[in-house]
Amino acid sequence: MKREPDVSIVARTLNEAVKLRKLLGILRDQNYSGEMQIIIVDNESSDDTWAVAQAAGAEIETLARSAFSYPKSMNLGVSLAHHEAVVLLVAHAYPYSPNWLASGLSHLQDPMVAGVYAGVVAYEDASEVEKAFYRSGYDMARARG
Repeated sequence: MKREPDVSIVARTLNEAVKLRKLLGILRDQNYSGEMQIIIVDNESSDDTWAVAQAAGAEIETLARSAFSYPKSMNLGVSLAHHEAVVLLVAHAYPYSPNWLASGLSHLQDPMVAGVYAGVVAYEDASEVEKAFYRSGYDMARARG
């Protein structure tokens, strides 16, 4: 069986220890043979986010709340990536299947593909806008298999 490419996974957090624990467990349980580097970009959490990330072997970088922007947090994470393939996530949404990572990254084998969107599921306490946004991607991904 051909080994899948190594990947760096970047997730941003702010006081999301419980959700991060679930996300890291889902990532750990992916049907994926490549190495996964997990990078957490944290915005000065005051809960157990750091402990959860450390227990899972993730790398953690702090971005001060005063310096936070969505692009800045993701760019910081990407700058720490060791692998050519990079996946951007948030701790408050999660992959919907154990084949999510392999399925999404398989498209990068095509030299004409530079990026891929793979659907995720929002938590019940997410805003209605966030649920609708994630739901549309989830529905498209499920329809394509």
